[in-house]
Amino acid sequence: MNYRHILSDEIKLYVKPWTIAFLLVISIIVSSCAANNQMAKDSDPSITTSSQLTTQPVGRFPVDDSLAYEIEAASIPISQSQDLSSGIWVTGSGRISAEPDIVILSLGVEAKAAQVSEANQKAAEAMSKIIKRLKNHDLEETALQTTSFNIYPQYEYREVLKNGLRQGTQVLVGYTVSNRITAKIKDIDSIGEIIDDVVKSGGDFVRIDGIRFSIENQSPIMSQLRQAAMENAFEKAQHFADLSGVQLKSLIFIRESTGFEITPKNMGMQRFALEASPASATPPISGGALDMDMDVEVGFSIQ
Repeated sequence: MNYRHILSDEIKLYVKPWTIAFLLVISIIVSSCAANNQMAKDSDPSITTSSQLTTQPVGRFPVDDSLAYEIEAASIPISQSQDLSSGIWVTGSGRISAEPDIVILSLGVEAKAAQVSEANQKAAEAMSKIIKRLKNHDLEETALQTTSFNIYPQYEYREVLKNGLRQGTQVLVGYTVSNRITAKIKDIDSIGEIIDDVVKSGGDFVRIDGIRFSIENQSPIMSQLRQAAMENAFEKAQHFADLSGVQLKSLIFIRESTGFEITPKNMGMQRFALEASPASATPPISGGALDMDMDVEVGFSIQ
């Protein structure tokens, strides 16, 4: 029996025409997908095959040479402009001496009594007399300001006999009422007379906390201080440039200090005059002069 002939006839029997058509469609689809993948790889340089990746060093990605040059050239001026550590950096200082035009007087009253109501009454009466006397010196309504008001108890440490043993304990003996205000006085020459009137009107309840001289309108002084500080900064920077053999190119940074400092020249003498004068005499107080300081930090590029 010819088995080959029988097998060929069976294959022809079971292979139908629709089967052949189905296989042809599958073959066309597979071939089309392969062609599209190859075209995408050829058109997009960022897509690499496994063989291409093995030829690249670890940690680097293949980029176009012209693109790499553009990135490198663009990064150079950015890094140089952001390098703030190079150049000459100096601190300029400005100082101006000026006469004060206002006095801030800090004062108050303090009263003690066994009952809180009694202490409060004494303090209120003394403060009312002081404020009335201050207003006689033509002070403005906004010139007086309350800064604090306190009521606190007073204790004494005593020994008591308890169960035949002496023990220490705190005993409430009274209350203290404190009232503090500030007075802004524009007539500096009258400060001694004002203090004398305050002491007389308030009596033993008066407390003088201190005096402070200042300048009411500080805007013109601030402008002068900035100019003086900047001139000092330019002078320092030019000196450093001459010493190092470079040239100043441009100003790249300016920062002003948070504020300026006012330093009285003769506050020690003022305190001594106030404390050493008799209560019946007008204390001699002089405003003197104020030293005002300001600092600016400045940076220059060099060439």
